[in-house]
Amino acid sequence: LNTGCVLRFDENGQILESLWDQAGEKHPMITSMREHKGILYLCGIFNNRMGTLPLKGVDPDWFSSDSYWGRKP
Repeated sequence: LNTGCVLRFDENGQILESLWDQAGEKHPMITSMREHKGILYLCGIFNNRMGTLPLKGVDPDWFSSDSYWGRKP
């Protein structure tokens, strides 16, 4: 069973891109992902590794917790 897929959406919910491990060799099951400072981190409960993917055209200083909850003084 290969469930190693991540989708990128626009603000209207339209799919812009899909990322797959089609062979199911490196990341056959992705259960979580997180963008942090221009890098997409991919993880899975059955994977023995964490994947990283540099993202193009994104803010290299974007930090999720700052965006969600605001910067701490």
